[in-house]
Amino acid sequence: MKPMIMINTLLVAVMWSLTVAAPPAAEQPKPHRQVPFYQQIPQPDREIAAELLEATWETLGSDRWPALQEQARQLLLARLVYGRPDDESYVSYLYFYLLADWLPRLADLDLEPKELLDYQRWLILHPQITAPLLLALSPEDDALQAAAVIQELCRHNSDAVLHYPELAIAAALDYDRRDRDTAQLTAQFDWWTGKRPWALPVEKLPQELARYLYPSDISSSERQGVYDFYAATTDMNQVYRDVIYDFDALLEKQPPRLTGKPRSIENLLVYGSTCTDQTYAAVQVGRAKGYPMVELVFHGPGVVGHSWAAQFLGQKEGPLWNAVGAIPEAYPFGWTFDPATGQRESQQTLGFLGAYVQSAPTERWISLGLARLADRTADLIAEKKVDYPAELFEKLLKRRAQPHHPDQDHLDYFKPQPQAKLEGERIEFLLQRSYERCAFQPELWRSLVRLARGQHLSAAATIKFIDQLAKMTRGSYRDKLFFVLLEIAPALDRLGQERFLDAAANWVNESDIRRAPTLVAEIFLLAGDITRQRGDIDKAIELYIRAISLKPDYGPVSIPALMRLLPLLKDRADELGVRRELDLLLAASNDPLFQLQLLPATVQAGDKQAALERLITIVEDGDPEQRGYYTAARQAIELMVEMQETGWALSAAKNLYQQTRNHEDGQRVVRIMRVLGQNELADQAEKEVEEFEKERLAEIERQAELRRQELRERHQ
Repeated sequence: MKPMIMINTLLVAVMWSLTVAAPPAAEQPKPHRQVPFYQQIPQPDREIAAELLEATWETLGSDRWPALQEQARQLLLARLVYGRPDDESYVSYLYFYLLADWLPRLADLDLEPKELLDYQRWLILHPQITAPLLLALSPEDDALQAAAVIQELCRHNSDAVLHYPELAIAAALDYDRRDRDTAQLTAQFDWWTGKRPWALPVEKLPQELARYLYPSDISSSERQGVYDFYAATTDMNQVYRDVIYDFDALLEKQPPRLTGKPRSIENLLVYGSTCTDQTYAAVQVGRAKGYPMVELVFHGPGVVGHSWAAQFLGQKEGPLWNAVGAIPEAYPFGWTFDPATGQRESQQTLGFLGAYVQSAPTERWISLGLARLADRTADLIAEKKVDYPAELFEKLLKRRAQPHHPDQDHLDYFKPQPQAKLEGERIEFLLQRSYERCAFQPELWRSLVRLARGQHLSAAATIKFIDQLAKMTRGSYRDKLFFVLLEIAPALDRLGQERFLDAAANWVNESDIRRAPTLVAEIFLLAGDITRQRGDIDKAIELYIRAISLKPDYGPVSIPALMRLLPLLKDRADELGVRRELDLLLAASNDPLFQLQLLPATVQAGDKQAALERLITIVEDGDPEQRGYYTAARQAIELMVEMQETGWALSAAKNLYQQTRNHEDGQRVVRIMRVLGQNELADQAEKEVEEFEKERLAEIERQAELRRQELRERHQ
């Protein structure tokens, strides 16, 4: 071995031992994950890993990265096809492959050559940061920007990064997708790594949970202010309620009282707002206090939406999540969005996440690595056949000059097994091992969706995994099953879709229909689409009708199902069926927005006069205290104008302004008057509208001052 290589190897060993074994500084908590994982795998894979580590050191500062990448790729693919290494060895080979691919790309960072080399060395020396980060990066993440975040945090406080690796990785996964403000990034990281009493041990939160501490969009001073103001508050429902509900804004009778003012927590507490800002305030205050907070929403066509939050409590006994601002009787489920990838997730993902963080850390880690390897395997294969690199294995092992195992020759350990199909059995094998290590691993099911949609899994394998998910969610987390179904089914081939339709009867039962009719209705809508595309119109009509009848007042499903169903019924000259389904939905809900969404269906059914009459009914007979009335009325008036029913439109617009005294509604009256040539009346109306608006704004400020005084007294 070359002297310089020996020095490098010795340096790595010494620095690594210091990093892992040396006690941390007194003011810092002990790191909770120290994972020199590739030093713990069985021989001879450990020797290969040591060789790859040494080769990585040798390649720094050179142009030999392509050769190292190809070597790492050959070894990884060979171990996938030949031999039977343990799970940890698989993950180690993946790590070195990802490292060889990632390190040279860091040259695109805005760093001086020496600074770049120092950073690459730091990453190699600290796999307790680098390995979890590389495995956590999904195909949707920006790996280069994630590296830039870690580098900025290291430049700011490398000791804190080492002692709080999960928080640093969570920051990288959050900031890789949005414009990065270095001052804001470091201020947030300093906040959660600072000395203050936390309700939860933030240093022990796994990155999958710590990512819900980000983003904290408020300033440092505001973060400290809300932390102090709510020092004794543990239930973020208190914050949610402290944002007084702006009912005029909810009904869209008037613009929000917050209009034109910064969206600060103080302004929300003073002026009030609707559920979206109530959720925002609760989430920002909860994160400032160290609680992972998740925003949830529910909305769709013909539905007045709602926003609420989930607060992670981390209790060993009792609920893991606290519902903040939830209205379960009206909104039994919601959607959230993964903060790292932006992907839509079912609310039940939180239940999965709660079960996941209670699993053993090693099982979580290995399960993640295997799921990522399944993902990568599909991308790595350049050709169907992978040659067994016997010479490469032998060369590397002889170079290490290690003694044989007492029970077998090193090369016997790598004895080729019957070659598996990489784009089938081996990917399925890795997903199954990931499932067995930690079935609640979120990335396992995301990988399943990606691989199934990319046609890298057979229909039989996909159905097998969905069957496993159906069994493990029989008692709870049922939404997770439906979410996976909705994501996968459209991408299946014809045979796979037939199997999906056959198996769906086993996956959906009566208890599911009672517990989650909206999601089951989505399944039937999807099944209707599949059967319609296959040409089975009778079955498609049956499924669309079932989707509508399950939850006719659930606009996100019933309205699209109706719009697909009507042409099929009209093609069959089934006018009675057209009328029956339309009447069913018209009677399902008197919500004005729902009724307005049905207007295209009314027109499609061939009754334009009925559509006009419904517009008039929405405006004249609607309930002003019902959510959605004012929005529907405004849309109805605009539709009247488009239909050249200007007289009706002006009368309706005047009535609407008398109800709302809304500045925009007043301007609409003025505009329609001018269209009709009533300019003098329009001038007078415009003057009255502007005067009333000034009075309204002055009253808002008077009430805001009273609220400020109330909050000051409460804080004292």
